[in-house]
Amino acid sequence: MTKKEEALSQMQEYRTRLFIYGLDPCMKELILHILKFNNNNVEEGGFLSGIPGALLGDYTILESDILAPAVSFRPNIVFVGSAVLPETYSPLIESIVPGGVFIFHSSLRVIKSGPLVTENYFRKIPYEVPLVKRIKNSLYLQTDYGEIPTSATDISKIRDLEGVRIFMQQLGIMEDTFYEAFACFSLN
Repeated sequence: MTKKEEALSQMQEYRTRLFIYGLDPCMKELILHILKFNNNNVEEGGFLSGIPGALLGDYTILESDILAPAVSFRPNIVFVGSAVLPETYSPLIESIVPGGVFIFHSSLRVIKSGPLVTENYFRKIPYEVPLVKRIKNSLYLQTDYGEIPTSATDISKIRDLEGVRIFMQQLGIMEDTFYEAFACFSLN
């Protein structure tokens, strides 16, 4: 067993394992910001580099644009960014522990409507591009809490924002706290 595999094994022993795959760097930074905003202890280096991962109380977060680490990581919760091609992540599907959660962009119809070749049962939670309103050069999120200004000027910057919100809910960070943290985050 390599040192990286040994570190992954130790991290996952008694924690909920979270894997983030193929997400825009801006959204990765937003996740880190929201965790810190909510006073969660996060090891930045591990979170951003993917290995060894961020130790967050009962959670271990592994982020990577490469699937190989996820297979041995055996995540409980997986968040896949909208830019990922469906045919690239079948090993990831197989590695999700039974009863886990798979958060994916609704454009990945293979997951939403097609049968998955896996023996594992897990929840599939699709997300959409958030509803926005453009006023002059600014984008405003349309939410149950009303319009929330963003620092984004391009919708592509916030394409995975709903997925981030759902992912954070899996960690116990509810919508109101999510939007409060988001309001003080710069997307540029």
